[in-house]
Amino acid sequence: MPNTNDAPTLYQILEADRDVSPAELKRAYRKLALKYHPDKNPGNEDRFRDIQHAYNVLSDEQKRSVYDQYGEMGLEMMEKMPWIDAEIYRRVGSLSMLLALVVLVVITQFAFLCVRVDGKVDWEWNLVFIPTYLVLAVVAGLSMFATLTATDDEYDEDRDEEVGDDHSHDGHSMKPRRAPLLSKVLALVFTTALVTAVVLIPQAIEGYVPVWSIAIPYTILELYPFVTKTVRLVIGWPDAETPKLAKVQLVADTFLDQLWRILQIALILARAQGSLDAPWPVVFIPTYLGSLSGIFTLVNMYRAMKSPTPLENKPTLGSLIGATIAHLFGYVLLYGMVALIVVKLEYGTVSLAVAIVPVWIVLILLACLFGCCIPCMTSMGGIDMEDGTRRPSGPIAVDRRIEFRPSSSMAGSSTAIGGGGSPASSTASSSAPAAASSSTKPPKPKARAKSDMSEALLPPSS
Repeated sequence: MPNTNDAPTLYQILEADRDVSPAELKRAYRKLALKYHPDKNPGNEDRFRDIQHAYNVLSDEQKRSVYDQYGEMGLEMMEKMPWIDAEIYRRVGSLSMLLALVVLVVITQFAFLCVRVDGKVDWEWNLVFIPTYLVLAVVAGLSMFATLTATDDEYDEDRDEEVGDDHSHDGHSMKPRRAPLLSKVLALVFTTALVTAVVLIPQAIEGYVPVWSIAIPYTILELYPFVTKTVRLVIGWPDAETPKLAKVQLVADTFLDQLWRILQIALILARAQGSLDAPWPVVFIPTYLGSLSGIFTLVNMYRAMKSPTPLENKPTLGSLIGATIAHLFGYVLLYGMVALIVVKLEYGTVSLAVAIVPVWIVLILLACLFGCCIPCMTSMGGIDMEDGTRRPSGPIAVDRRIEFRPSSSMAGSSTAIGGGGSPASSTASSSAPAAASSSTKPPKPKARAKSDMSEALLPPSS
């Protein structure tokens, strides 16, 4: 079985370096094209096609970027899925690693909560919430930076007409205007309220502040989406011919989820403060009822699928089955976790580590997805099988690519790959007497610092 790594790369086919400039690449292509053109040098048709293929790939900036990152396999994927941008594909890999770190921090936070609530350690609650503080610091910093540097996608034509500069050929300004001050203020208020609400939780547990103080920043957090939904509802309010039942359903779809959430937080805070003397199973009634809204979503999908009226995004049977499975999986995790938490709060017979088992399941799946699956698919680094060290992210090594297989005339030529014996010398050496070859002892193979499994999986290094 031939070794795929013996095939030359596209750069070797054009006898060029990996950092070759477009102008140098063009000169190298012209030189080889003139040398091996079938009209001037018959018998090199396959070689000429290999040179053309290499230049067509490397002269295109996007194809060259894909080839440098993923090899010939990336080019095949690009042809089959042209809607995928290679730059976005690489950023997805980097973003997945960042999300994997966030998931690990969340796992650490839940682990701290479990050992503290279950009495394994006697830490202060501010120390328990250190992972959350770190995440909040990063999120708040990025949010404020993005808010302060935000620009509007539209163009401020009136302002630039007064200044009289930076206009395009059609008279419109191409200078982006800065985002309105009101949106920046709202974003900063929202971020501040989020940080304040999280910081007040351990303070309320320690008894430094009353529990109801958490409701102040939480109200601000809920007020922003409430106002946004209200504005959108007023703007898109249906006409008078729309049935009243449809209007009621529209209002319910807009505000019902938020209403259940606010009611649930209010009951939890009242029960923790001591203002409400009700068992914990009663306190979590809004969670039981609010999560059932997904059933109405499935019913509406089924009605839309069976409706004879043509719809723009009409659900299919596959999408309905997928949504049903997703809802069932979510209900099992949610109700299982809520039941265990209620038993923990009401009777104390279950540890918190056991009560949040569904949370562990989801977090572990997310850690595997963001930390392993997506980076492997996008080839953004990994473990080097040769020495066990972490391979840096970037272009895949040549000996780990699926490369372009040139024609037989290309593979047998030494000028394309920059080395090796000529066909004539190979023929001469193969025709030597058998006695001479048998009298010469074969050289001892070089020692390889690899395990048996690595030896079997990896090709021998040249």
